[in-house]
Amino acid sequence: MRFRQIAMLVGDVRLGTAVSAHEGVEVYSVSTEDEIEMALLNDLHSPCKLVFIGGERAKRFAEQYGATCIESTPTLEENLLRFWAEGI
Repeated sequence: MRFRQIAMLVGDVRLGTAVSAHEGVEVYSVSTEDEIEMALLNDLHSPCKLVFIGGERAKRFAEQYGATCIESTPTLEENLLRFWAEGI
């Protein structure tokens, strides 16, 4: 089964080329629940591997949406790609 690989960037978070080169990745910069929900509405039929990236606000969004949170650290891209590579 193919999963949507979605990264929601919360706050001042930047991703490098490793993630953008990864096929099928969706990256959104969000700050409100409305923005999150609009991004998720793009495809309601495919299951998601959803991750919020950032600090405390990203953690709150992850809890609210039943998702994972990855902090913005120097190993962010490695952690994100590893998360998507793991099975659910």
